[in-house]
Amino acid sequence: MIIKVSRAARSLFHRHKRILRSWLIFLGALGTMHVLLDWSGPRVWDLLDVWTARTTAWSLFLLGADGHADGKFVTSSIFSIQIIRECTAVHPIMIYAAAVVAYPCRWRPKVLGIVVGALTILLINQFRLVSLCYLGHWYPAMFETAHMLVWQSLMIFVTVLLWVMWASFAVRVHDPGPA
Repeated sequence: MIIKVSRAARSLFHRHKRILRSWLIFLGALGTMHVLLDWSGPRVWDLLDVWTARTTAWSLFLLGADGHADGKFVTSSIFSIQIIRECTAVHPIMIYAAAVVAYPCRWRPKVLGIVVGALTILLINQFRLVSLCYLGHWYPAMFETAHMLVWQSLMIFVTVLLWVMWASFAVRVHDPGPA
């Protein structure tokens, strides 16, 4: 069976080839990162959960809340939480990194963007977890709403905003060239 592609469809494809290519790179990079993370097994996830719990406990300790981590559990004088996969910043970082990799520009600004963006997302995630501990202490009835609706939406917004800021920097400072 031979499928004929109309002239209009071919023209549309050629006009938007760069956008389509970027989308395919984004989906491929994101899929590859997910496969690698899933392939690495539960030990890597446990490591990420424990690291997130320790940094959260350390942040609480620095703020005078006597934070301690025991595996994935964070206890403090104000509130206790359990860190699960979704509490880590892995998914927002992977989405951000895939978007940066897919953007058509040179590799140097991409590497810089991924490093700075990942560190920024990690820092914001720490702020999120610590603020949830304080919110759980001061306004326990608001904890679930802030945790499930407000902060998850803000993490998505921040991830997209960071990418937009990086992309505008990459366009302004570096000539977009072949990826």
